[in-house]
Amino acid sequence: MTVADDADREMVDRLLDHHPPRDSEVIKQFAHVRTSFKTVAYYLIDVAPRTPDRTVALRSIHRACMDSIASIACNQSEVPTYEG
Repeated sequence: MTVADDADREMVDRLLDHHPPRDSEVIKQFAHVRTSFKTVAYYLIDVAPRTPDRTVALRSIHRACMDSIASIACNQSEVPTYEG
């Protein structure tokens, strides 16, 4: 096994483990991210016609939201405090 393999295994362990929020600040960050993405999604619903392209865009927003939350959850020890 090479050093690169070890790093890849560490990445898989980090990404695929369960990462519950460690404190109320992280819970607030999750909520803020969700609210922000909902705002964008609702705006898109208001301005774009209901077409397959809008569905793809909404699914992309969902994916971006989930990936954003995962980036916080997987790296909680590195997450700065949000003041907003």
